[in-house]
Formats: sequence, structure tokens, C-alpha cells
Amino acid sequence: MIAVEVLPSDQPPVRYRGRTWIRIGPRRDIASPAEETILAERKARNFTTFDARPCFGASLDDIDLDLFQHDYLPKAVDTEILAADDRPIERKLESLRFYNSAYGLPTNAAVLLFGKDPRRFFPGAYVQYVSFDGRDKAATIQNEHPFKGPIMRMLAQIDLFIETTIARKRPVLVTALREETRTDYPKSAIRELVMNAIMHRDYQGNAPIQFYQYTDRLEIVNHGGLYGRARPENFPNVSDYRNPIIAEAMKVLGYVNCYNRGINMVQRELEANGNGKADFSFRLVTAFEAKVAKTGQQQEFAQVKQDSSMKSSMKSEDRLLLVLKDNQNMSLPQMAEAIGLSVAGVRKVLEKLRASGHIRRIGPDKGGYWKVMNVEAKQGATDG
Repeated sequence: MIAVEVLPSDQPPVRYRGRTWIRIGPRRDIASPAEETILAERKARNFTTFDARPCFGASLDDIDLDLFQHDYLPKAVDTEILAADDRPIERKLESLRFYNSAYGLPTNAAVLLFGKDPRRFFPGAYVQYVSFDGRDKAATIQNEHPFKGPIMRMLAQIDLFIETTIARKRPVLVTALREETRTDYPKSAIRELVMNAIMHRDYQGNAPIQFYQYTDRLEIVNHGGLYGRARPENFPNVSDYRNPIIAEAMKVLGYVNCYNRGINMVQRELEANGNGKADFSFRLVTAFEAKVAKTGQQQEFAQVKQDSSMKSSMKSEDRLLLVLKDNQNMSLPQMAEAIGLSVAGVRKVLEKLRASGHIRRIGPDKGGYWKVMNVEAKQGATDG
């Protein structure tokens, strides 16, 4: 005999395959609309996540109710249950955690998913795509497009955009008589990374999700960093949800699986396409960054990453010498940005290098430049 104890949820009603099952004493059944209302009223008022909280300042007038009723409900609720549900719209929203009856307000999840203008309440609730004709943000911008509006509509737009713009297929001549179809980035992998960014981001911030395309890579940055149980040391084997209601809605719509296997799939697809594994960075602390090398660029991309890592582990004096060797006319703010110090910190490093004879100022403070005198010897000493 196996005994299974099922504890009551603090966020009822809980649906499984579009139906809400209940057990009262010996009775087990599908909850009626009236019973769903009772369950919703018992919902804990101590909201544990941001998307479950009421959106103060919003009302049902700010929700696209047609989008919710005609596009989302049929996917979320069993057809027979939906046909028999004659409750007012507030109760239908509440049963899916999109409305809070205690405050008489839609939740943050409702505004983000179905809102007529989500950015009125959450300025950073959009995806900013930018294409650069180069390898950094200083390059010329080729294309720029913000994806705005309710998440439910935005998901379909981004899905189509990735297929037609990012993962475009092209024929490549392999022999004189044979061609192969190749793509710079596999659609399924990039789609998963962008969808994860939308699902896991911190919507209390004002900056958008950054979806940047360079000539050699893609970069995706969503604000909020890892959440809950997820840590750099256990990623991606352990996951957690900052926005569980949004995550559930995206699963209902078929854009994510919520089985904690998405990142493993991403790495497999990227390697099969010749991109190499995605690089996930946690150095930003308050943001999550993913980088994907363009097909054929993975070795060069890995070398750039290695060079960047080596530079970050060097002393400030060595890093500044390397920077000045490439450009002796850099201003103090440019030096500070290049080596990750403040302007005051750069001044101190410059004084040390000048005192040790490694650099010399040529010309006046304005209009002059720093001449590197002995960078090879300095690097050799460091390498030793």
C-alpha cells in the first residue's frame, strides 16, 4: 500500500489539464464554478510573487478582455468546463489568478499578459532588438525594433521574427553538384533563450530585455539575475520561478515547457548547428546574460572570451598598458571604461606607471598623449 499526502495549495484553484480537482472528505470531483469561487476566496493574502499581486492603479478597463476570453481561456480550460461556466468575468480571471477580489483589481500578471498598454504600469515590459554592423555597441546600427504590447501578443511576434530574421536558412554550396541548407542560429535554441528571458525577468525594473545581434554573436540580457533556489553553482540543474503565473500562462500557450530541460536542449541544438555552447554570465549580479556565437565564429568567439578573462585577471597597471598600446590618445573616461576603474582610479594607475618609467606624457594635458615606453618588458615580468 502506498500512502500519498497532498497538502492544500496556498494559491488555489490549481488546474490540471484544464480542470480543477477537489477533495472534500471522501468526495473527489471536478470543482464547480461555485466551488472555484470559494477556493479563490481562500487564497492567501500574503502574495509570494510579484505577478500574483494586485496591480494598483489598474482596472478591468486596462485589460484586453477579448484577448483573454477568446484566445487564452480556450487553451487554459477544458472545453466542457468552459461551456458550462456562466460566471462574471472577474470570477473567470480570479480562477486563473489574474484578478484579486479582495482589492477589486487585476493582478500584475493580467496586466502584463493581456493589458492594453502594459508599459503604462511597467515601463520596462518590452524586448529591445538591435542589430549592429560590428562586434560592439560602437558599431553602426543596422536595424532596431522594440517588441511591445501584452506578452501574449508579443510572444507570437518574437517567434515569427526569430524564424524569419535571426534563423534564416540559406543554401551553401558543398560540392559542384550538392548544396546544404544552413542557418547562423537554430530557431529552437534562440527561441528558448528569448522566451526564458521574458518569463524570468524582473518586471519591476525600467530597462527592457536586450536582444542584441552583432556580426559574430547574439547577446540576450534580462534584468533580475537568478532567482530563488537557482544559483550560479547549480545552474541549469536547479530552477525557480520569479513569475510563476506568467510561466504557467506561457506553458499553456505552448512557448515554454517548465520541465527544467530548456537550457540542456539549447546547448544540444547549438552544438549540432555548429555554434558551440551558449555562454551564460552571472557577473552582472542584477541581470542574466546569454551569449551565442554565430556559426563558424565559435573559435574566434571563444578566443575573445579567453582574452577578456585574462585581461580581467591582470593587474590594473598591466590592463592599462595594453589599452594604451592600442590607443595612446584615449581620454580618462575611456580608460576607466576599458579597464573597469573610476576616473580617480585611472589617475592613480597612470601615476604609478609614469613613476616606474613605463609611460611618458607627450605634449600638454589637453591635446597630448601617453607614450608606452616598456610594455613588452612589463608584460614579460607579469607572465613570469
